[in-house]
Parts: sequence; structure tokens; C-alpha cells
Amino acid sequence: MKNHANLIVFIFLFITACSDPASEPATTGSISGSIINAFDGKNIALAKIVTTPPSGSVTSDDKGIYEIENVDPGVYRVLAAKVGYDTNSVLITVSAGNKTVADVHLLPDSLADSLEFAVPEFNPSLFSKK
Repeated sequence: MKNHANLIVFIFLFITACSDPASEPATTGSISGSIINAFDGKNIALAKIVTTPPSGSVTSDDKGIYEIENVDPGVYRVLAAKVGYDTNSVLITVSAGNKTVADVHLLPDSLADSLEFAVPEFNPSLFSKK
């Protein structure tokens, strides 16, 4: 009888030790993407990326790519900033076990300043009947 109990304990310990911890469901997701120059489409290296609510902050690599891991599921605003560019953000939803892509386009400062839109004044004579 004692041998049977020892065998059962051994089998239980063996199965427990061999179980795959990766089979447990994921509880977090990740955010990844590129920081892109909105004018020429080239990636922007060394931009600062943060989320609101806070889940992490990273810097894009030399190819303009970033990743934030272990992000709790939820809705986040991903904000990117770099000197010489206007700050921009995108709204995303992260789900457990998934990688959410959030590319952020930044407009160079000089272009943002020059793209002001002029609103013409109303001229009633343009609409008068002749």
C-alpha cells in the first residue's frame, strides 16, 4: 500500500514538473509600432513613446520601431514626441495575449507652422444676384 502511495505521489510530481507553463492563458498584451515622419514617410529614430494611462515608456530604435511589453488589457493613448516634430498620439485597445500595432505619424515642426489654413472672409457680393 505504501508503494502505491509513493507511486501516486511520484506520478503527480512528474506530471506537475512536466506541465507547460506557457499553456496558461496570457494576462497581458503588448504595443508595438513605428514612429513615422508624416511628410516623407521615413521612420524616426530615438523618439520617446509613452502611454496614458501609464503602462511604460520606451524610445524608438535606430529604425524608428518600438515595443512596450506586459501591458494590461484596456484602452490606451500612445503618444510619441521628438525634438523637431510636433507631438502626436493614437488611441488603441490592448487585449491579453495580443500584440497591438500603434504607428504614430509626426509632422516636422517647420511644416506644421507653414500649414496654417487661411479662412477667407465672407464676401456677400459673391452671392448677390445680378
